Amino acid sequence: MRAGALWDVDELDRPEPRARRRRGGRHARRRRSPGQRALLLAIWAAAGAAGVAAGMRASEPVLARLRPEVLAVESVAVVGVRRAPAEEVVAALGLAAGTPVLSVDAPELRRRVETHPWVARARVTLLRPGRILVAVEEREPVAVALLGSPPTRFWLDAEGVPFLPVGAADTAGRIAVMGPEDARPGRAEPRFAEGVALAGTLARHGIAVRQVDVARSAPAELPVLVFPSGARALLGAGDHDRKLARLGALLAARLPEVAGAREIDLRFGDRMVLRGGPPPQAGEAGVSGGPPLPNPGPRG
Repeated sequence: MRAGALWDVDELDRPEPRARRRRGGRHARRRRSPGQRALLLAIWAAAGAAGVAAGMRASEPVLARLRPEVLAVESVAVVGVRRAPAEEVVAALGLAAGTPVLSVDAPELRRRVETHPWVARARVTLLRPGRILVAVEEREPVAVALLGSPPTRFWLDAEGVPFLPVGAADTAGRIAVMGPEDARPGRAEPRFAEGVALAGTLARHGIAVRQVDVARSAPAELPVLVFPSGARALLGAGDHDRKLARLGALLAARLPEVAGAREIDLRFGDRMVLRGGPPPQAGEAGVSGGPPLPNPGPRG
């Protein structure tokens, strides 16, 4: 190789004089496409913005000492709420007016917001300058939990958490789940979750009940269904979907012996045992089936 020659990989890997390489480089730059130029401009702009942002972050501690009001929390935006009042969510944050942004602990604020009964999950984002965004995922009341003795009614979500007293709200169409006496509000309970799942299976099979007992009857009988008339169905352990399919077909047949039964026992494989009892009161049948009741949202 002669002195002064360079390698140019774009030219079939052959040596080329330096002067020619420079001329080629100038020629390539002159022919750069508009798209390439736009990309380079975007890269330069992003680099500049990143530098400005880094400078702002670096200056925040100094600004917080000299002008704390500049970095104070000015506003809170709440999204995703339907049942929980936005004012209550903001109050749950526990932020005083003028709180410096640098002192805000986002994970701690999220934990505070999630103590609100209607809030299942929350995300807290700090926005500059001085803004906080709270995104909320609310609980959906799917049933009514009966806690303690005597039972107290709580709204029950799909995860088995009794989260809020029902009070005077209308619970028409909601199945009541009778849970363990030591269950505590605000905590997930596996047996409540089992009752909620069972309520969904009942709806699929068109079986209307007023109550599902997952904890209070004899363990060998559980879960136990209580019909509007007071008659019971004992499911026992295992394959609830298949048992409920058979029960739904039995109720749909509207046989007189089924209507007069006070208890239907489904714990014996393919056999169902009907047990009699005192005659139903006037105007009611012993066991009722039919389509599930409507499921309106809570009111009041």
